[in-house]
Amino acid sequence: MKVLIYTGYQKVPFNKTTWKEFGTGGTEYSAIKLADYLFSEGHTVIVSGEVISEVANGVIYQNIRELETHQHFDVVIATSYIHYIKLLEDLNITYDKSFFWIHNEAFYPWYNGESLPNNGMDYLTDSRLTKVVAVSHYHKLMLETTYPQIKDKLVVIENAIDPFDWGDIKVKKIENKFIYTSAADRGLSNLLKIWPKIKEKIPNASLWVATPPYGLEWYDNYKVDLPDVNFIGNLSPTELYTHIKSSDYWLYPSQYNETYCITALEMMYGKVKIVSTDTGNLMNLLSGRASLISTPSDEVLLQDQIFKEFEYLYNNKTLQLETIYNSHEYAKKQGWSVRVESWIKLMNIGNKLHPELYSYFENKEVWKSKFLTYSVRTKEWDLITDEPFDNCFTFPLFTEDFCRMIREEAENCKCWTTDRHDNYPTTDMLISMIGMDEIYNDVLKEYIMQFSIYMWALEGKGWDSLRSENFLAKYVPNAQGHLSIHHDMSDITCLVQLSAEDEYEGGGTYFRRQKQLVKCPIGYCTIHPGNITHKHGARAVTKGTRYIVVSFMMNTER
Repeated sequence: MKVLIYTGYQKVPFNKTTWKEFGTGGTEYSAIKLADYLFSEGHTVIVSGEVISEVANGVIYQNIRELETHQHFDVVIATSYIHYIKLLEDLNITYDKSFFWIHNEAFYPWYNGESLPNNGMDYLTDSRLTKVVAVSHYHKLMLETTYPQIKDKLVVIENAIDPFDWGDIKVKKIENKFIYTSAADRGLSNLLKIWPKIKEKIPNASLWVATPPYGLEWYDNYKVDLPDVNFIGNLSPTELYTHIKSSDYWLYPSQYNETYCITALEMMYGKVKIVSTDTGNLMNLLSGRASLISTPSDEVLLQDQIFKEFEYLYNNKTLQLETIYNSHEYAKKQGWSVRVESWIKLMNIGNKLHPELYSYFENKEVWKSKFLTYSVRTKEWDLITDEPFDNCFTFPLFTEDFCRMIREEAENCKCWTTDRHDNYPTTDMLISMIGMDEIYNDVLKEYIMQFSIYMWALEGKGWDSLRSENFLAKYVPNAQGHLSIHHDMSDITCLVQLSAEDEYEGGGTYFRRQKQLVKCPIGYCTIHPGNITHKHGARAVTKGTRYIVVSFMMNTER
């Protein structure tokens, strides 16, 4: 594919060479790495925006004022600035698909120094925007709240590091060396205020403070004359990673709402002991891998709690070893060599095997007659429904054609992942990855939600418009063959069987409290409460492959 990565405006223009010499911010770093790894996979990649033109390891860096007009790209990936749609239109640049990669809490609505009409909101629903990419699941929920109109367009590809950049750095840990490497306004002042207490407790403690290039403009405001505090400015990646590897502690008393936090991932990879607040995605990223405090609004209280948590960690060698091991093992798996696979899968969205599967909104009645069973279209709930046990219902929903086609689209997409669920990991993919989320939600609303309201006599706000997370899952022997007993994070769960009974052996959904195994024919759905009354698991598949679609439906108004 021919790929354009557009990075918008930067206070400090960059390219691959400047990154090697001086470092960059997290967004620019991510763009550089994605470009490198896409090129290594055989794609033609141009990085444009406020960049310094060069060719680096096959990737073309071209300032936006030098970018050739009247050309076509297979894929455009734009970071943070929604104006890319208008900009490329003005340059007569066309493309098949575009992905808006937001790294911050919100997108930037400016173009040529002025705000876009309606603050750029109209572009969110523009058909030229294929998907919006959030950098964490926390970030996705944040964007859903801020921009509900893009809910069905949102996908998650987390940020990453590149262990290859650390490979030749060999340095020993310096006892009681503290480091701070994030933007200065994200917690440095709180750290400096507790530094005298740290020095009192640990006389040989030293603090090394660095910042990304974009943070230099306010960096000097934080400089103070404190013992053994070293302000070292912005660093090259090699210098930065050397300091991280030799450091003992990272204290991060921040109140900044992190959407991901690459710095935290770098500290984990460098085996640095971490004490942090739990703001934003830090709760998800660092839980079980660091010492965390709940973030108070009062700064004095925050400083006090951070210091107390540090004291506890400092005196607990077992906890130190446990968190260092957990954090390093996790960070090793978050490399760009893995993350680029998710991007390639995303870029393949739109390469449909069965266009008729996506014709729902063109002619609903024709689509329903082909892909929904006659039984469900009657909506004669009492006649078509079986109840294997209390509050567990089954009925025929989809035809065999639908089940076969959606399985084939999933395998064609190659977007399977095991990273979405930490406690009960499944081999799955969001149905949005194959472009079916809007269609599937419409079917759920008309049939599954109506069924649920009828059967459970649901009343009050929100029951006729449940928020749903829909994903495909598959079970195969000697890989993801089963799923342990658990309860779902939903009000109502709907599971649709996509495999025929002669296509696999074993399998089925086992409900522990009821001591019931539910194993339905192809196209049937199973509906049950998602809470602890219906704990369940997936029996092991011993032969073949079992495919299902799962929907977690939540009433957000209760």
